[in-house]
Amino acid sequence: MIFKTMDKGTISIPNSIFLTNPLYLSHVRLGKLMIGNKLSPDGTNSLEYEKTLSMKKAFSEAIERRNLLLGGRNKDQNDDVLVWDILNNKEAKLPFHVTTYSTKLPYVIDTTGGAAHFDSRIAVKKGMLELLEKNAMFLFWYGRQGKKGVFEDFFSEMPIYQHLVHAKYDIQFFINDFFSPLKVVFTILTRNGKYVSGGLGSHFSYRTALENSFKEAYLLGWQNEEHKLLSQHNPYVMESKKQIHVDITQEQLNYIKQFATLPEYINDESNDEEMDEIKDLATFLPKWIKGMYVIPYKNKLYPKLKYVKVFSYDLYNHVPYNKYINVNQSINKYTLKLSQEELDQLPGCIFV
Repeated sequence: MIFKTMDKGTISIPNSIFLTNPLYLSHVRLGKLMIGNKLSPDGTNSLEYEKTLSMKKAFSEAIERRNLLLGGRNKDQNDDVLVWDILNNKEAKLPFHVTTYSTKLPYVIDTTGGAAHFDSRIAVKKGMLELLEKNAMFLFWYGRQGKKGVFEDFFSEMPIYQHLVHAKYDIQFFINDFFSPLKVVFTILTRNGKYVSGGLGSHFSYRTALENSFKEAYLLGWQNEEHKLLSQHNPYVMESKKQIHVDITQEQLNYIKQFATLPEYINDESNDEEMDEIKDLATFLPKWIKGMYVIPYKNKLYPKLKYVKVFSYDLYNHVPYNKYINVNQSINKYTLKLSQEELDQLPGCIFV
């Protein structure tokens, strides 16, 4: 298995020296886990400029999606899991049901906040930032909290931007910096007036956040078009694959157009402050976030890869689709203050 030596750097998957600004797509399937009547996802895609990195990212995400079904490790007789509260720097316990997949309110759980890495500290940082990213998505989509991106000269230096232009995509992008200095970029791709995909990316560096967002939009655009093609021409394609590609509604398209009225984002690179320590990350969080918990998981498939998930009672621990949003969650109560009736009137979020 090639991943046995990846962490030691002894594997070589050579990139082509004849390609200019190459992009490498990777797809990994690890097989499904089944616990009770629940099945784990079994496939992930990744996009990177280097083959090895692309494959590593796809493999890591596959581990995340698979292992979440197992729930947090070391469950006690009361169905509680021992966790670490990174905001209050102490041990805590969470009920087992919030450490695994769930579609039950008030705490819906998906892979949001999950991350895998050989270094557990990096995994925790990535998980924390991904949790904030999805909550910035809630603020952007349902509250239009953000600013409109402006194309700048340095875009031409990004290979992924060149690919988007070459593919004749029309590009819109927006920035939410509610959790500043973290920047979360939302990209919407259309072609000939038709929606293709939406992607998001985050980082303390504006350029890196842009690049991450463009990559995800490109990857999901490829994925959507491939699955749409399969659904149309292959009568034996699995129903689950058909459901991956969903055309957005006219209501959603009209809603997207309203984002064009947002003020323009002013890029201030002096605010691109990197934060490596978890304790530093916690300093910019709103005071109404009272706790943020690191949940450890077993990874018997590939133990060298540390998988954790970051959870908070005050934030949404899932992609903010309308039907899963609990309006009593702290982030809504302290920001948008949406009622259930107001939420029901808004079109569903197009980002995943």
